[in-house]
Amino acid sequence: APTLYFLLEKLIEAGPQRMCAHAHGLLPLMTHGLGQEAPATRIAALRASLALVGVLETDVERRPFLPLIPLVLNGLQSSLNAGNESEAAEALTALVDLASAAPIFFRDAMPVLSDMMLLIASTVQLEFDTRAHAVELLLTLAERAPALVRRHPNVVQRLVPITFEMLCAVDDADDATGAGWARGAYDDAIDDDEDALAGEEALERLTAKLSSTVLSPALALASQFLSQPEWVRQRAALAAIARIADGNAKAFKSQLGAVMPAVVRSEG
Repeated sequence: APTLYFLLEKLIEAGPQRMCAHAHGLLPLMTHGLGQEAPATRIAALRASLALVGVLETDVERRPFLPLIPLVLNGLQSSLNAGNESEAAEALTALVDLASAAPIFFRDAMPVLSDMMLLIASTVQLEFDTRAHAVELLLTLAERAPALVRRHPNVVQRLVPITFEMLCAVDDADDATGAGWARGAYDDAIDDDEDALAGEEALERLTAKLSSTVLSPALALASQFLSQPEWVRQRAALAAIARIADGNAKAFKSQLGAVMPAVVRSEG
């Protein structure tokens, strides 16, 4: 029953050290709950399971819980397949919390986990909140365990284009040609649309931790966007360049020559 797992989650939050002492005894119960067909039970078990793993103090203590990861991801996929995005968002939030507390727990599952998050993030039919949670999970892993993400360079190479597409999601209803924007300089203080702002912040956070991995694909894509006629893409490129510079000014300066010709041509 979902109530049982809800209570377990609350007990873990209230007394983490006490619950740690019973963690391995709770593992069969968590496994059982994650395998249930009833969505409410499955999501409650998922939240309780990840909360429990998050309060364990060592990798040795967490290791017996590694078999839960496929069950968690299967539960997330089931929610998405059923069109229950609010449930999926709950699962993603719990995964983000665990990634913040114990990022190395996902070391062996990184290929499968990152593939799933990138697929969610790039599926435009999903609600923005759902996609943003998937991006947040990858960003959290990049910030908390940059070496782990660096071992999988394909993650950044695939995530950067997703952030650029988010940057293009601006409301141009009042300025269909972009003439108003084009007359002025890019201003990152402007209240951008939620998707675009999330894309900007994602690029800045990625660059702050993984500049050596991010700069090459990001600046190449920025140059490509600047060469295109659509003002939305040109604006996205300039916003990206500004945020990359904010993320790691020193690294950006070393690459300035690679992108400045495209910036100058776009202004011409």
